[in-house]
Order: sequence, then C-alpha cells, then structure tokens
Amino acid sequence: MDEKVSEFGSDLTPEVPSQHVAAEPAHTATAENLNSGKIPNSEDAKLKKAAPEVANAPREVGSPDSNVSPRSSKRLTLLIVLALLLFGIYAFASKSSSGDIGKIQAKVALSEQELKDVVAAKHLTVYWAGPLEGAKYTISATSPGIVFLKYIPKGADFRDTKIFFRTIGTYSMANAFSVTQGTGALKGNVGFSTADGYSAFYSRSRPTNIYLGVNKLNLQIEIFDAHADQALGLATVQGQIRKLA
Repeated sequence: MDEKVSEFGSDLTPEVPSQHVAAEPAHTATAENLNSGKIPNSEDAKLKKAAPEVANAPREVGSPDSNVSPRSSKRLTLLIVLALLLFGIYAFASKSSSGDIGKIQAKVALSEQELKDVVAAKHLTVYWAGPLEGAKYTISATSPGIVFLKYIPKGADFRDTKIFFRTIGTYSMANAFSVTQGTGALKGNVGFSTADGYSAFYSRSRPTNIYLGVNKLNLQIEIFDAHADQALGLATVQGQIRKLA
C-alpha cells in the first residue's frame, strides 16, 4: 500500500510512472555512364575528331562492349524499388508505433473519445470519475497492472508540474477488497464502505488520497484530488467511480 501512495509523491502530487530520411536512390545505369571511357591513344583521338558522331555515339545496353546487361539493369532497378518500399513501410510503422506508445506514457493530452479509443485498443482496465467538461486526459500504463488517469482542466498544460491534477489510479491486487478493508482498520487510517459496495480508507495524514477495494475483483482504485473534500465526494457518491468503457 505504501508503494502505491508513493506513486503520488510526498507533496500530494501524483507521480505518473512516467512520440530516417530515405537513403538517396542509387543511380541507374545510363548511356552517358556507359560511354565514360577515355580514348586510349592519339589515333583514336584523330578518329574522334574526324567523326565525332561515331566516336560519341551512345553504346547500346547489351552491346559487346557494354558493362551492364539488360538483365542486370532490371535487377538493379527492382532492388532499388523494393528497398525504398520496405523503407517506407518501416518509417510509417515506426511513426505509428511511437505515437501509440506516447499515448500510454502520459505524453499526449487526449480528448474523451481518444482516451476511450486508447483504452479499448490496448485492452486496459481503467476506472475513472466520469468525464469533466472541457477537460483533456493523460494516461500512463507503462507498468503491468498499474494505470494512472489524469484529468487536465480546460486551458491547463498537462506538462505543468506545479498543478496538482486530479488522478485516478487502477491497480491489480490480489484480494483487493479484504486488503483495503483491513488496512482501513489500522491505527491512523479511516475505513468505511461506499454506496457502490467498495471497501475504502484514507490516512488521516493524507486525506487527499482515498483507496477503494472493488468487491469480487482483484482491483484497488486510488483517488487523488488536491482538495480532500472533493476526493471524499468522488469516493462516496454512488456511481461516480466506475469502469471506463
């Protein structure tokens, strides 16, 4: 339990465990490239001067003195096209992948619909306090069985570390209901049951963080709000804390 509380920081601020340039194509063989040999002697130079149209005539690909056969040229072109195609696919996949990862690393502010899409696509189990008008959301799901959902009020910057944003944590925990209930009975804690049937408790020294044990599920929910009365209200109002679907 202390480990979960520490995720939200000693100052009551929830800490969230914490998105190539294509190679230049090789040049294909051209008539000019194939005709780049130097004239070996003066007699050839005289011949070139006397009949420039013959000496400078482009050599046909596949001719006896050509270095590139039609089959080699086609193979080279095919390899270049294939390499560029594979590179394009890799670049696109890398960009898409990094964008998706950023969305579950609290690096992207999401709309309500985007949040729901990410949760569905990643098959995450997430509890929340319902939508907040005009708000954006960030989600951190980088550790197995631990998800943090942060509320970003309208006009706020989710990267602002000076703001204590409302955060709902969802944790996988064996026997979460009984564990939460038992912890609430310990000295210094306040234990109670909610209208939704959750076992609940908070520490008298940290009333901004309230823990709920979900009955018959191995899940514990943590509510953080900078205002203790609002955190308690979220925990006790029936239907307020629910699974995001």
